[in-house]
Amino acid sequence: MQDPRTHQNTDIEQNVSDTEDSSESREDNRAEPEDTEGEKVETKLLPSLMLTKLLKLFQKKPQEQDWLAANFNITATKKLLEHQTLIKQKRNICQLFLRLMLILELLLLAVGLTIILCIFPQIRFFSIYLIEKTLTIILLWTGLTLIDKLGSFAIDSVLNRWATEAQLANTDSNRYTLRANTYSTVLKRNKTFFTTILGLYLSIWLLGFNPSVLASAGFAAVAVAFLSRSLLEDALRGIVILSTDRYALGDVVNFGGGMEGAVEEINLFITSLRNLDGQLISIPNRKIESVINNTKNWSRVNFTIRIAWNEDINQAIEIMTQVAAKMQGDPLWEDKFLEPAEILGVEEISNEGILIRLLIKTQPSQQWSVGREFRLRVKQTLDEVGIAVALPHHKISVVS
Repeated sequence: MQDPRTHQNTDIEQNVSDTEDSSESREDNRAEPEDTEGEKVETKLLPSLMLTKLLKLFQKKPQEQDWLAANFNITATKKLLEHQTLIKQKRNICQLFLRLMLILELLLLAVGLTIILCIFPQIRFFSIYLIEKTLTIILLWTGLTLIDKLGSFAIDSVLNRWATEAQLANTDSNRYTLRANTYSTVLKRNKTFFTTILGLYLSIWLLGFNPSVLASAGFAAVAVAFLSRSLLEDALRGIVILSTDRYALGDVVNFGGGMEGAVEEINLFITSLRNLDGQLISIPNRKIESVINNTKNWSRVNFTIRIAWNEDINQAIEIMTQVAAKMQGDPLWEDKFLEPAEILGVEEISNEGILIRLLIKTQPSQQWSVGREFRLRVKQTLDEVGIAVALPHHKISVVS
């Protein structure tokens, strides 16, 4: 192996124009391991060299950096959806286990009653009838429970796959995650409802009632339910609301007439909102006409402030711009901003002062927290530089 000092002497004698190459050569030579510590030196230098190359790659290729960032965002969203689906599947398993335990308890109760009937000779013949019907009904409900929960697994899996694929096309929106949660809740509740109705019908039929009477009673019940104008209107409007994505679970909406709040529950018949006072407002779907959705895809802070007539407008606008930029660079708030603040400028001049408007585009549901923090910082900064907010001016003329 050559002595590194020989290379250093040779590098000193080279021309000044080759300084950069000689520097790289010295680094390479210094990176060459000695006979006794070669593996240790290489192990120590390898992470730093890889980090240096990675930083150079990001500095020289911003397009590739954007591509990586976009893919990291997609991966994070995909992981979130997969984790969400895993939680739903665990909940489905727990619900299935609880239902099977309930069926087992009923089976043990039937076995106990059968044993009691067998003790008395006068009513022993009832035990055969009881055990036969009980086992049949238990098997029926066990099968329906399995079908119901397998349907829940299928619904969650299909919706998760749909949301993941749709999210790839629109990485900046969380709508597909909200819609998947909304559709999952509605579909599983309706599935459970129809499964329960079918189970009750078949159970009554297995107990020996006349099928024709049951059929006529069932037809009458279905006819009453679907011919009822209110229920039919609610169901149709609910289908339209869900299919057109007017709102989803978690959205903050306003239906007018004081009906405003976060969507807490949706089904085909009613929508429930929770307002700031904690009150739960349940609205029939047929009464929902116009919808103001404050959190769909993105949100916005509509900030206005009035300053006094004698204050410097340009300075006030510059302060608001700096405050917004500083807040966007804050690690606690940067992920809530979608775009830099947009200064619209002077909106109005009146006797009450000069109105300045600013817009900030934020993540869904983040406009309120961002707006409160931004107003606080603007007020503090204006106080520090001595810019006063506007006070109404009135001119009184006395005619003698």
